[in-house]
Amino acid sequence: MEKFSIMCDSPLMTRALEMFLKGQTVPYKQCDVVISDRPREVGKPTLVIGRDLPRPFSRSTLMLAMEKQKESRKISGGLQEIARTLNDEEPLHADDRIEEILRRFTREISEELMRQKRG
Repeated sequence: MEKFSIMCDSPLMTRALEMFLKGQTVPYKQCDVVISDRPREVGKPTLVIGRDLPRPFSRSTLMLAMEKQKESRKISGGLQEIARTLNDEEPLHADDRIEEILRRFTREISEELMRQKRG
């Protein structure tokens, strides 16, 4: 389960997020994702309210935005792995390697979606 750090200028926004994310918030150094009410350069994935999450938001729209961002990071990571592979592999084997990575990536996403539907 991902852990979140809240970095909002608005105390009201901070309190609402703490209530919605009860048990999932941690200090910045321990978090996986930062939630903020403005763009910040923090060196970690950041969910920005007003950009990635519409205002006003509910607990369900917050959860959907967090899931969407998580899936986006997975896709980005998969694409980075493919790019690294292309640089490391011989050209004749690159296509096979890409297909293998895409199959594995597709399987992992499918398994995650099935777990979410069950849970």
